[in-house]
Amino acid sequence: MAGKDTIGSQTAKAGAPPFLNWGQTDAAIDHLAEATSIAKRLDATYWIAASSIEGAAALRARDRADDASRADRLITEAITLAELHGYGRVVTRARVLR
Repeated sequence: MAGKDTIGSQTAKAGAPPFLNWGQTDAAIDHLAEATSIAKRLDATYWIAASSIEGAAALRARDRADDASRADRLITEAITLAELHGYGRVVTRARVLR
């Protein structure tokens, strides 16, 4: 039986890139916020960090008035979680976005 971190949030894995590719940044941000919320309910730490990073990337792409500060907060939270649990790939992705 697979654990919560193995299964992850299908929302995070499959959803945002098509929205971003189609220029639907607002939809991607909403989608990734939902993915993070699901991951938090499952206590799926990898997917919390991963979906937060992708949400930060979408916020940076949209670039509205408060998006930079929201993205920075998501990145900081994701790095903290990823470093605590040893999710090197997430840390690397987060540092690229900084």
